[in-house]
Amino acid sequence: MEYGAAYAALGTIGSLARLKVLPFSRKEREWILSRVKPGAVLDYGCNTGRFTDYIRGRMPQCRCYGADINEHALSLASRRYPRVRFMSTTDRFLRTQRFDTVLAAHTLEHLDNPAAALRDLAAMLAPGGRLIIAVPQERLRGESTAHWLLINAARLTFENPHKHILEFEDCAEMLRAAGLALRDYSYINYLPPYASSSKRRSRYSLVLVGERSGTKVL
Repeated sequence: MEYGAAYAALGTIGSLARLKVLPFSRKEREWILSRVKPGAVLDYGCNTGRFTDYIRGRMPQCRCYGADINEHALSLASRRYPRVRFMSTTDRFLRTQRFDTVLAAHTLEHLDNPAAALRDLAAMLAPGGRLIIAVPQERLRGESTAHWLLINAARLTFENPHKHILEFEDCAEMLRAAGLALRDYSYINYLPPYASSSKRRSRYSLVLVGERSGTKVL
């Protein structure tokens, strides 16, 4: 799928709604934020950078970076949030820097090979670093991106932006294969309770925390 100006524009609207309005999304945001390790933080798949800058504002002791494949989104992010360094996912900086936290929120489901991507992200961690991933919990693949399905249909492309449905077992195995210990996880739900350790019918997303040098494996 082509991630250009239209995707960046809708991403801006969507991230604003998630950060300001939707209670389940606010719960996801706060759950993630409480598990970010101070230091160098990479938001991989940052889109227009709103959440990246939110982390910087809430955790000023962090050095925040954002990476994305969408050059339009990166251009917007750099103009709006000059205190964050934004870059392409192919930037050499990502191969030389080590991060205390790497976040990939609602990103892996878009990729052809999420397991390979997760291994690459794990390699960017400093000793003791954390990889936080969030993936949608859809019943039908792409149902949470219905607006994009309609836009693509209008373009006669009929392309689903979500390539995978990733369940808990899939994510836990990918973390283990990348050499990370599973330290924590939660389902985020559309309805109260907004966070739960068990899978509920009202599930919205699943968030997991892997750690490079952790000893406790769930």
